Amino acid sequence: MNRLLSWGLLFFLFFSIGLSLHAQVALKAGEEVIYLNKHVQILTDKENKLEIEEAKNHSSYQALSELSLPLSPDYTYWLKVELSNPGDQHTDWMLFNEAMGMATLYLIDSIGNESVFHSGRNMPGRMKEVNEGDFIHFPLYLKAHSSQTLYLKLWEIDHQAIPVNLKLYDMLKWKDDDHIPLENTILVFLGIFGIMCLYNLVLFITVRFKAYLFYALYLLCVGTFVLFAVGPMTYPSFGDPRYLVPIGHLAFSAINIFYYLFGKSFLDLKNLLPKWDRILSWVIIIKSGFLIVTQTIFYTSFNIPLGLGIEFGLLLLDVILNLIFFVALTRTKDRLAFYFIGGSGSVIVLGLSLAVLGHIFELSYTFMIFLSTIVVEIIFFSLGLGYRIRKTEQEKVDAEREKRIAQEALNEKLSSLNVAFKRFVPHEFIKSLGHTNVLDVNLGDGVEKEVTVLFSDIRDYTSLSEKMTPKENFDFLNTYLGRMGPAIQKHNGFVNQYYGDGIMALFPEKAEDALLAAREMLQTLEEFNESREEALRIGIGLHTGQLMMGVIGDADRMDASVVADTVNTASRMEGLTKHYGTSIVLSEQTLSGVEEPDDYLVRFLGKVQVKGRKEAVNVHESKSWLAASEKEKFLNLSRTFQEAMTAYYEQNFVLAIQAFKEVLSLNPEDKASKLYLSRALSLSKEGVPLNWSGVEMMQK
Repeated sequence: MNRLLSWGLLFFLFFSIGLSLHAQVALKAGEEVIYLNKHVQILTDKENKLEIEEAKNHSSYQALSELSLPLSPDYTYWLKVELSNPGDQHTDWMLFNEAMGMATLYLIDSIGNESVFHSGRNMPGRMKEVNEGDFIHFPLYLKAHSSQTLYLKLWEIDHQAIPVNLKLYDMLKWKDDDHIPLENTILVFLGIFGIMCLYNLVLFITVRFKAYLFYALYLLCVGTFVLFAVGPMTYPSFGDPRYLVPIGHLAFSAINIFYYLFGKSFLDLKNLLPKWDRILSWVIIIKSGFLIVTQTIFYTSFNIPLGLGIEFGLLLLDVILNLIFFVALTRTKDRLAFYFIGGSGSVIVLGLSLAVLGHIFELSYTFMIFLSTIVVEIIFFSLGLGYRIRKTEQEKVDAEREKRIAQEALNEKLSSLNVAFKRFVPHEFIKSLGHTNVLDVNLGDGVEKEVTVLFSDIRDYTSLSEKMTPKENFDFLNTYLGRMGPAIQKHNGFVNQYYGDGIMALFPEKAEDALLAAREMLQTLEEFNESREEALRIGIGLHTGQLMMGVIGDADRMDASVVADTVNTASRMEGLTKHYGTSIVLSEQTLSGVEEPDDYLVRFLGKVQVKGRKEAVNVHESKSWLAASEKEKFLNLSRTFQEAMTAYYEQNFVLAIQAFKEVLSLNPEDKASKLYLSRALSLSKEGVPLNWSGVEMMQK
């Protein structure tokens, strides 16, 4: 039990302090425990090379003093004790010392016969007379009227101090006390863990629910930890313990990793508590990193105290984290959460508490109670997993039924409206044509008027849609467009056409309406992004001009359409948002229809000749959608930027370069400044072409 607790719970070592007196120890039948420290003589081998013959004849033995406890792990020590049995009965004893790495006992009887025994944590099991615990155990048998001299060689390879607390236990008392592991009980628990591990693995293969896989791996780690801590592999009869012991530590470190993975999947934490889902993901990554660190320590330097210190520190943090997590789960009032709390809480609150108290106060069977709480946890988690599967299946049935009902209702509605939809045009479009009812619209109806056209598009939509199924893509577009449409309608505009992720909207009254709608769309997008893991970005282009609004098509299928160069130019304005790295680009014609341009944080971006037009267009950007805290910064930078643009078009490239660099020093992400800085540097170096006007030719 002490072996497991020293790995998994607390690493406390208490040392007894003896007196520096030396005399032959007379062993009498009937005594239960004899403390030997006051009878011990000690020899320090700082070069770590003395053999038994040299140790027997060495003249530097000294009485063991209090200051000698504990001893340095860098040296080898020889302890000498003389024992005698003056009685008429043979006596059986167990020689015991605290935990340490390696020990060899040499017994020399009165006629010079020598017996050699081995013990210690790092001594291979096949060499030990008593293969139990981290402690030093040697059985001693003294005949009546006989004496023996005991030479005990102690050395440590795990960077730990060497304790000296020699005791002799009467063999009968030793066997009666709780020193022998409850091997059969341990095997029962190992069997339970193994069976449940296989059971959950089979369920995972059957239903493909990841929680079963993670729980199977969790149980595998628990079983492996118990196997190497107090089970048959605690003291293997093969191999070097220094290389086998860390397997138990590996399992111990991995227990909570799979526990957290199980909890995330079991609770559907991404939907139940998204914040905690992210927290536990980081915890898993951090613990995996520390697992690599501790294993490296165990297998390279064999520094057990350092590795254990890291493990116990993480264990304490795990306990605290879980208690806080339980509080958050309780507030959800989710039934699965209470299954999880019931199982985990039995181990963390009851099991660990009893195990720690049992270790501190040397209580019996507390570790068995700890293992029993894991069985309780298995029961809770198994019931929870069963409930989760039933709940999931019922949700699927309900969803399919609702989907079927909704589809039937939709089919019925589509059937009744199918003929009318063939002649459908937007209500706002109808109003612009001078009609109030869609039935009044006729093929060829049209009107020429000045309209502001808005084009909007989602950035990198192609790569985004590739990650979604057609159904997910469809639902996403409806959700997104369902938010953008009202923002347009709110400012006296209407959507003329949806083309995939793109929007074409018309504002027949005022150009300022389009600018207000663009701002509303970006603010709405920010709210939408709060519910998404990956933020969306859109570009909006605005242009104002004359166009023809009317109904085209044939007698059976009509469509609301607009025809003019204005539409093409508005589309090119939207394309310029990518070029300048901004969200809203508007033409000079649109800006001229805005009464107070300063209210919209407008910045001149340059002169552009877009594809399809012979004349250049002055283009601007608007940052009116920015948060209040960012507007002042933009205004300050905008003034410097405009000075730079003025110098640029006046061919004062030195001043322009200086001003653009000043903007970029405060806002390195200003793409427009980067573009003009690059052009100014090039023109300054290569010279200005003949008839240069600063107009940028766009090919797309």
